Amino acid sequence: MNRFPIQMAKVQRPPLPEGILRRERLLDWLDTKVHSRVVLVTAEAGYGKTTTLADWSRRTRVRTLWYRLDQDDSNWVGFVNYLVAAGREVDAEFAPITGALLREMGAGGATRDTIVDSFLRELPMLVATAPLAMVFDDVHLVDGSSDVRLFFRDLLARVPERLTVIILSRRTPHLSLARLRCRGEVSELRTDDLRFDVAETEQLFRQAYHLPLEPDVLAELSRRTEGWAASLQLVHAAIRGRTTAETRAFVRSLSSAEGALYDYLAEEVVGDLAPELQQLLMRTSILQQVDVELAALVAEIDETAAHRLMDTAETLGLLSGRAQTGDMVRYHPLVRDFLEARLRRDEGDEQATALHVRVARHADGRDWRLAAYHYCAISEYARLETVLAQATAKILGGGDFALAESYVLQLPIAVRRVEFDILASRMELHRGQLTAALELARSAAAEAATTRPADDEVTALTLFNLATLEFLAGNVDRAVILARDVEGSGAGNEIKDVARAFISINEATLDRNLDGCAEELTVLAARHQELEMERFFAITSLNLANVHKARGSATETLPVADQAIDALIRSGSVLELPSAHCVRAWALAFMGRWPEAETALQAALDSATDLTRAEALREAADVHLLFGSANRALGLLREVIGDGGNSLLTSAASPEQELLLVCARSVCRY
Repeated sequence: MNRFPIQMAKVQRPPLPEGILRRERLLDWLDTKVHSRVVLVTAEAGYGKTTTLADWSRRTRVRTLWYRLDQDDSNWVGFVNYLVAAGREVDAEFAPITGALLREMGAGGATRDTIVDSFLRELPMLVATAPLAMVFDDVHLVDGSSDVRLFFRDLLARVPERLTVIILSRRTPHLSLARLRCRGEVSELRTDDLRFDVAETEQLFRQAYHLPLEPDVLAELSRRTEGWAASLQLVHAAIRGRTTAETRAFVRSLSSAEGALYDYLAEEVVGDLAPELQQLLMRTSILQQVDVELAALVAEIDETAAHRLMDTAETLGLLSGRAQTGDMVRYHPLVRDFLEARLRRDEGDEQATALHVRVARHADGRDWRLAAYHYCAISEYARLETVLAQATAKILGGGDFALAESYVLQLPIAVRRVEFDILASRMELHRGQLTAALELARSAAAEAATTRPADDEVTALTLFNLATLEFLAGNVDRAVILARDVEGSGAGNEIKDVARAFISINEATLDRNLDGCAEELTVLAARHQELEMERFFAITSLNLANVHKARGSATETLPVADQAIDALIRSGSVLELPSAHCVRAWALAFMGRWPEAETALQAALDSATDLTRAEALREAADVHLLFGSANRALGLLREVIGDGGNSLLTSAASPEQELLLVCARSVCRY
């Protein structure tokens, strides 16, 4: 008979380190979600997954079974042996049949399917008298194993009542959870949930470490560490015995480029890694975000090797964030600081500069954000200026005005360019200064008219920018004339398409061709999405939602309004959010979902700025007048114009009049 060697530490709850904080927020969440079928806890190394679950398991009334996996557990035989051993930590008599089958494996013995089936049949024994949580720790280490995936498939399909499967992993495991998610039986805790917030950081140092921090030191520490538990522990070790002034100075200069943090990362995290992996880590440290193509470029290896090394780095928790950014991953700032310092020490400043140049040249003409960052990093300001100027149309479409402005401000000499005046006008609008924005837009258009050819693309961009701002200022006729000029100009197709849509929306108020306008906007939204022009996509979607509203189609309005809201948030276009929430509220109210409509109306008012507050109040009043309370509608209007609001409480408009009101309220503001 075979006896499988069991390391008992792997099936026992891990000991808690000294000086941990009882994190009530997370413990309460686990107490609530432990009744789910699956609890998925995914975060990079050092965010406290294991510590949090170990602390919770000591405090909860739910019994816990613990199995800490490693690379040797990828075979189903070892996997099931350890699960039986873990179960026997809870019930010494657990799984007698499965245990016997495992001992008798060999020639002619039981198959995998037979043994797994036996285990799953005996599993309900553990929950016969009380609920149980099965904790699988470090699942990322065996996520590539087909044996493990098949076992989890069978387990999740047959998990008994009163048993919760808790999975801890550094990245989302490749498990079939879609069906359980649809049934609301999966609860998830991720990196952002596990970060120490400012209050928890204050409690950690005051209660657990007995080193209270002053508010300004605490704020700086939270900003630099991003709530990473491992870095907070390192800071604690570094400031023990220091005076208040020394602690403040240490935190203000906190860096992993030298000192205790550098030594820890060098010795404990990177020191034993393969040389090729260390080189990839160091060279990719110059990147804000890392993908396979860029990693191969800077490490001078093929993409297959880059992919393999990046996977290893993710498994180790050095690269993270794929769930939020798709194919892009990033370093924690302190890890990145360390790796870049190591790069400069080992390969020299010249090599670091050469890598920035390589990436900038690679991105030039393809990705203005990437090119601008790397040109700025090496102070190649002439090229930075050109990149920003050439990307003006893309910046207008994407909405990255603040980022573009930050680079313009870093140019060593104030540069006066028509393109930068366009961007400056957009930033003034973003700050709520419509008058200043309009003055800059008019100045840029006048400058372009006298210094550039009439069919020049930059000239067309100044006209386009001015058209949208004139529209915002209420000068609708002037805006339409300018949009027609853009339509016949030397602008790129993306800008011309938007100008045509702008004209179409206004013309629809005259010829009543709402269906044609909706078709045109649908095509345009798809094009903006394909071109990754997030801001244009958001506003086109909002305009389309309003056209559907004017057509009286709530079922078409609602999904497009939701689409607009998501895109507006992603692109940072806060000025249009209130309108999007209001049109969503109209659709919900029309469909008889008034409580949800009220929530959407409140979201509209909450998201309004000084510039958009009056518009949001008027649109919210319209919805209340049609579906809610006339008194509430009057109250909202009085916030805008005082008691004279009674005169605006008119009967419902026709679809064409409604669309005209939409235009008059500055929805179409590309």
